[in-house]
Parts: sequence; C-alpha cells; structure tokens
Amino acid sequence: MGYNIMTRNEFDTLCNNENNEINEYYTQEKFEELNVAEHIDYDCNIINGIITDEDGNVCDIDYENNDINLSYLDWFYRKDYVDGMNWYINKYPAMPMIENLSYFMVKRDLTGKSKLDKWEKMMIKTELKKDNQYYAMIEKDRKKCIKKLIKEKNQPLKKMQFVNKKTILQF
Repeated sequence: MGYNIMTRNEFDTLCNNENNEINEYYTQEKFEELNVAEHIDYDCNIINGIITDEDGNVCDIDYENNDINLSYLDWFYRKDYVDGMNWYINKYPAMPMIENLSYFMVKRDLTGKSKLDKWEKMMIKTELKKDNQYYAMIEKDRKKCIKKLIKEKNQPLKKMQFVNKKTILQF
C-alpha cells in the first residue's frame, strides 16, 4: 500500500555489496549532505478501514490524519525529551509559548499524562527564578541607560569653563 521507491531488482543489486562502502545509498556523508532525512519524512496516518470493490481489489483507504510522521516516531521510540521538544518547536513555530508548552506535549505523548511530578515542579521553579533574575537585571540596565540618556539630553550643548586659581565655574 506504500510507495514503490525502487524495484526488486534494484534492491537486490543494492544489497549485493556486503560492506556497503561503494553503495551511494549507505554513505553517511551523502545522507547528511543531501539532507535525505527531511525528504523521507512520511506521514503515518491511522488507517480506519480499507475500501474494496466486488472483486476484492483495493479501491481506497479510509484514514485519519494526525501529526505522527517518521521524525516523530524517531524521538518517540527513543523516549528522548529534548528531541521531542525540538520536534514540537519546529512543527508548530507559530504557537505562542511553544518553548514552554513543548515539554508538556512531549510528556503527554510519552507518559500519557501531563501533570507535573514534584521534581519537575522544582526544576521549573528554579528555571523560572533564573529567568526572572536575568530579566530583572536587563530591566535594571535598561533603566540606567535611559536615565543616562535623559541626563545627557538635558545638559546644554556648549559648555564654558572659567578657571581662577582654585575655583572652576561651568556654564
């Protein structure tokens, strides 16, 4: 029911080389250079039923669309949280706060629940505290620069100094 990417004879000649050193399909450099992984990222839809005619030949397939494709299955079967979060971030870049929501989505996919455990709550609290400190420091520097710019703006363009022994007058 899938695509015929190559014929049986091509496959047999492909597998004749035991070491796969000369074979262009198995060289890792070519695989990464041509970025084949993105081109073979097929959708894995849920098949609800197969529609056949009177003779038993397959006419159509009734399937349900979902977000699962080969790159999804790659991190899902390895149970890799980081790759799963990156997959969600790349799949839904327009979703607001996707960097934070991706962890919950991956947890829901891998464990079936999205409720946080105690250690996850503590980890998120410490990360949020670090973020708040970082943004507070940036805001403090921004306010300092604004005050400096306002002070420079209010000063006159030309300054005159009059030096007389120990006193200095500035205009």
